[in-house]
Amino acid sequence: MPRQIAAFCAIWLLSIQCVNGQGVVTNSHSVEAIRAAMNSPIPPQIQQQARQFDAQVLNSRKVGDQTIAILNDARYSRTDEIVQKLLRAIDDSSNWTVRVLDSNPKVENAFTVGGTYIYVYTGLIDNVRSDDELAFILGHEISHSQLKHNLRRSEDFSNLLASIIELSGSMSKTENRRDKMGLIGGSIKALYSREDEREADALGAYIAKQAGYLPVRGIEFFRRMMNLEKSVNAQNDSQIAQARANVQQQVTNCENLKAQWNSQPRIRTPQNAQIMNSACQTAQTNAQQLNSAAKKDALGSVLLRTHPFDGDRMNALVASVQYLQGSRSLQSISSVGQGYNVFVALADIAPASRSADAAMREQASSSGAQGFYVALDAFSSDINANALRTKLSAAGIKSVTESVQTSRGEFTRVLAGPFTSQDEAERVREKLFGMKLKPGAISSR
Repeated sequence: MPRQIAAFCAIWLLSIQCVNGQGVVTNSHSVEAIRAAMNSPIPPQIQQQARQFDAQVLNSRKVGDQTIAILNDARYSRTDEIVQKLLRAIDDSSNWTVRVLDSNPKVENAFTVGGTYIYVYTGLIDNVRSDDELAFILGHEISHSQLKHNLRRSEDFSNLLASIIELSGSMSKTENRRDKMGLIGGSIKALYSREDEREADALGAYIAKQAGYLPVRGIEFFRRMMNLEKSVNAQNDSQIAQARANVQQQVTNCENLKAQWNSQPRIRTPQNAQIMNSACQTAQTNAQQLNSAAKKDALGSVLLRTHPFDGDRMNALVASVQYLQGSRSLQSISSVGQGYNVFVALADIAPASRSADAAMREQASSSGAQGFYVALDAFSSDINANALRTKLSAAGIKSVTESVQTSRGEFTRVLAGPFTSQDEAERVREKLFGMKLKPGAISSR
């Protein structure tokens, strides 16, 4: 195995086993893959490419073939404040860079390229109706980087390095490949599968809620964008149909004039030649313009083209938000999108610091029922505590929660139990180890 590939596989396992230099994947969208992605730092190669892309944008003042301006006004301050709040909510201390881009024509889009750089167009900022909507979109983009989607993009995941090469190529070869409204759509959209988008929706909604925003506003935003897209597409189809009828009439008129010219020598005058040539030239020009227009997408939201949104994805987002709001159980969304896998993975990787366990145990209040308990993790979010309890319930293990006060604020601890005897608690504790959890000491109440 080449040294660089061996080193890369050693650093970046996700759900991959490196065998004879080949990446073999069990399921690149499993709980294990998501957990590994979120637990792993952004690889240096990806961060370096993100820096190169950012330098290219700064130096050229272009994204793709469109000229942009990089702003540092109130819209930048608003966007940066939201981004930093989202990052603090997930304890991400990375130094993220926010770029607010202005363009003409306006573009509604936001994107990342895998590193700690996020780009947001003023067309999007100016059209969201609240910070809640903007926070959901920004949380979604941050999630693409947190989940390492540009590395986990291929369904068979057979060649990690090919994804990196493709990302690099899309950065340097977009010139003259896209129409001005399309911009980076081809390169960015190609990196995100349907499963990627649904994972980013679920994690983005979680991050927004953790930061104090309302993820339900994200649903409202995309519903509005989908309705607008339908309206724009319908209007575009109507205009093209009318233009096609007009062009056909012009072509028919040109053909009739040519037929008269050929069959009636007496009308072959310079004046009639000019009339015929002008009519035919107009018909040819309009036909070419019509064909060009028909090949282009409607001018709707670039955000929906780079992040395709359909009914299934909407249903998955609604289910994830309902779970986060407490109106649905985790198990009930297990067959809808990727939210279930994301939330189960979160339950395993977002516990409170183990160093605070002793203090929490000393300050823990009684759970109310007598018996023996096995202490598990304490969480700053009830969402993660509920996700762990759902996992325990699926394994046939009963559990309770208790509130504990620490120097970091109030946490929710999950305890397995109550059990009628210490022997029963010991057997469950061994089972918890087998589930790759980290059970603490057994206590009686």
